[in-house]
Amino acid sequence: MKNHPLKLAKAKEQVKIETPMPAAPTPSNTHLVLIPSYNAGPKALETVSEALEFWAPVWVVVDGSDDGSGEALEALAKTSRFSPS
Repeated sequence: MKNHPLKLAKAKEQVKIETPMPAAPTPSNTHLVLIPSYNAGPKALETVSEALEFWAPVWVVVDGSDDGSGEALEALAKTSRFSPS
């Protein structure tokens, strides 16, 4: 597999970009992110984790998944900093 020239050029330049750590989003009283999920597998966890970086609350509707994604999302909810008490 050949390296993409743009990626190679950036790697050779060794540019260091410092970005501040994003603050946790303040939960909204008027909006939420609603993510449908049916047998989404690892993509569901990736999507929810990404959404939690930018927004709260995030709700996921698991509609009868039989691939284990519902259980994985429940486990994520228990460890999330936005998990309901």
